[in-house]
Amino acid sequence: MRFDSTALLRGAALAAFSFALASLPVFAQEAPAPAEPDAQPIITTGIEEIVITTQKRAQNLQDVPISVTAITGDEIAELGIGESVDIAAQTPGLEIGFPSGETNTPAIFLRGVGLNDYNANSNGSVGWYMDEVYISQVTAQNFQLFDLERVEVARGPQGTLYGRNTTGGLVSFISKKPSHEEKSGYFTAGYGKWNTVKIEGAYGGPITDTLAGRVSLAYNRADGYIDNEFPGGHDQNDANNWAGRWALDWDASENVSVLFNLHGAQNRSLSAQYEHQGTNDPGTGALCTTSQIEADNFCVDALGYRDTRNNERGEYNKEGDLDVDTLGTFLRVEAELGEMTLTSLTAYEWVDKLFEEETDASPNQLIEIDYLNDGWEFTQELRLARDTDRYHWQAGLYYLQERVNVDNFLDLFRTLRPLIEAIDPVTYPGGFDPAGAAIGAPAFFSKTHYVQKDKSVGAFGQLDWDFTEKLRGTIGGRFTWEKRDFAEQVEFQEPTFSVPVFTL
Repeated sequence: MRFDSTALLRGAALAAFSFALASLPVFAQEAPAPAEPDAQPIITTGIEEIVITTQKRAQNLQDVPISVTAITGDEIAELGIGESVDIAAQTPGLEIGFPSGETNTPAIFLRGVGLNDYNANSNGSVGWYMDEVYISQVTAQNFQLFDLERVEVARGPQGTLYGRNTTGGLVSFISKKPSHEEKSGYFTAGYGKWNTVKIEGAYGGPITDTLAGRVSLAYNRADGYIDNEFPGGHDQNDANNWAGRWALDWDASENVSVLFNLHGAQNRSLSAQYEHQGTNDPGTGALCTTSQIEADNFCVDALGYRDTRNNERGEYNKEGDLDVDTLGTFLRVEAELGEMTLTSLTAYEWVDKLFEEETDASPNQLIEIDYLNDGWEFTQELRLARDTDRYHWQAGLYYLQERVNVDNFLDLFRTLRPLIEAIDPVTYPGGFDPAGAAIGAPAFFSKTHYVQKDKSVGAFGQLDWDFTEKLRGTIGGRFTWEKRDFAEQVEFQEPTFSVPVFTL
């Protein structure tokens, strides 16, 4: 897959001064995560019924009064779905793009509702959950899929039970739990084009009479499929990542069960490269029309460069890294209190990311951006529920705290500096004066640093009442309080000095 840098090149002159504005915070509201995946398919008169937990309780898919797509773990394996974002190909209404290149930060849309933004502090309109835990950090939402029970996609607002960032709906990934009945596992390995190697496996079962465990691992690597014809260049758009998960399920007593999960992943790939498309008429220098831009090998960029290569070749002076590390854990405790069930879910997620982008997709240094960010989130949910033949109710409290740290570096028009110095060597002789100050062409290198902190508290409740076998009523509500703090600093930089632009 290739990507067009036209929009970025058109905005090059403005980017040096407006780059920081793209990181301004997006205010939203927050809520809890999906439900326990321990319900298994029920066989009735030879027809397999799919049991889902989208409404935080086990229900037959056909009985749920919302639009839900459920994909089983076996179907995911048969379809070759390897990453979380790949489920869009099998889910009506779900579209996922990559504003900053494939395998990178996803832009998720469900029924046309979503957020097309690559900034690390943005929270989209579609909730992203893994084992009931809300993944608020957008840079951690693209992960490997392996050893799953199922995936559930709920369309439309889910504000009562979930709340925050579920205007468009939610996507819930549910991993396989350890079995107390028998030991089981699997192992698969494959080899394909571009030296692609995929390895996946899991093993688990009872450890004692009350304790069961399961370990799952996945590894994926591939050579790049884009030839970089820049001198000394390497194949681009490669893959090199792994992920693992360890779970323990403990029957602490007849009425209390405890599920512990520890998971992590690492990505060490080269950043995906864009397909170069010029924006200027080579004869007049005027902006090309859309049809001219889309025509192969016609328009040029600001320096007159035109890419005459096919979609699997390019000339890139910068080969950046895409490094992503994630680590998380959660503890789920469920206790039967007479006719009611109390559930507690405590979770912590951490992500660290480096993305070095060759924005101009050419051998020149027109636009190059490095994105560095790290963040963490802590969530706690308490839920009390009761289920009878006529009604089901649940009420709960939810708390979220998160922090995002971002450093973005923009290098603009660096190739033009020697040209400016050659045109006016008196004003811009290049180099540094005796005091160490730069006396070359003007600097267009900026650094944007910002920190965003967020706290959110929610209280919710929902009642489902079966008036008859064919008539059911639902009433629910949610209260959310959220506070978000944002601080930002932007400055132009040279090796020996910096010029502050503004501070928020």
